[in-house]
Amino acid sequence: MPSGRIESRSAPFARGFFQYLDSKKITSAVLHGWEGGFEGDLTDIDYVIEEEAFPQIASHVAEYCRQVGWRQCQILRHEATAAFCVCSAADDPSCVVALDACSDYQRNGSIFFSASELLEETIPLPWGGARLSEVNELKYRFIKAAAKAKPVEGIGQELAAYPEAIRRACEEWLEAEWQMKMPDWSLVTLEQILSDLHRRTCRSVGFLKGRSLMRMAGRVLNPTGMLVVMGSEQEETAERFRKVFGRLYFRTVSGRTRVELDCVTALIRSTLITVSECGVLSGLLGSRDLIFDARNDVLDGEINFAKFLEARCARREGLSR
Repeated sequence: MPSGRIESRSAPFARGFFQYLDSKKITSAVLHGWEGGFEGDLTDIDYVIEEEAFPQIASHVAEYCRQVGWRQCQILRHEATAAFCVCSAADDPSCVVALDACSDYQRNGSIFFSASELLEETIPLPWGGARLSEVNELKYRFIKAAAKAKPVEGIGQELAAYPEAIRRACEEWLEAEWQMKMPDWSLVTLEQILSDLHRRTCRSVGFLKGRSLMRMAGRVLNPTGMLVVMGSEQEETAERFRKVFGRLYFRTVSGRTRVELDCVTALIRSTLITVSECGVLSGLLGSRDLIFDARNDVLDGEINFAKFLEARCARREGLSR
């Protein structure tokens, strides 16, 4: 199996996905990071998809992966209208890209932009698919930077670099939607505005809405974490598993000696846990597709684990394989 990621395969995979959506007449747009056709150090791609197509997102991604020799290995639903679909090359699980879809853009259950708003006046990309209009891209990046409390040193200059007319439209939106005036685009002003907007978005919590409650219940009933049993003599292999699968497939990684009660909470939080041996919980967790035994699978363990994840994802999403 090739070692390390193969950058040249990730970009064509990403571009091809939006060509696939075009062929299905599904409206979508890359939210940001489209410059250069996804060449370079690619990890995840944020995009918006029309509301009517979002419920079938797992099926669409899986079908595209089958067409191009990749796997859909994991879906992390971090909002009711968002799905982080982790895909990797069939012959190399370290060659991995996450297609992070949303319809309505929301945080903590509160909607900031509907899919139809984001998809207004999109701009076609030369290799297929589309990107947001400049105004919508700036508004989206602005609210995302505020909601995620991104340091202004990292994002401020990028936001201020948009053309003056686009920034003026963003200012008008800030005043109309949030009653916030923006006198200039200096880093000092941006830091203050983003900080104030962060406090407001944090107070705007809608996670008790129906779809959000259903999503949280699904995470408890079908955790997206995984236990990988390595055996006591395979720490080097365990470290390789954590390195390959911990970057995008799972939110966090943990190395332990045995299965303990607190592992259950970690699994709900999408944690990859490598353990030397199973414990008393192994029977229960194994019946829920939460344990992969890699002790006798050293040579092809990573590929077989990716196959295991793909099969688990297909079962949970009700997909035919």
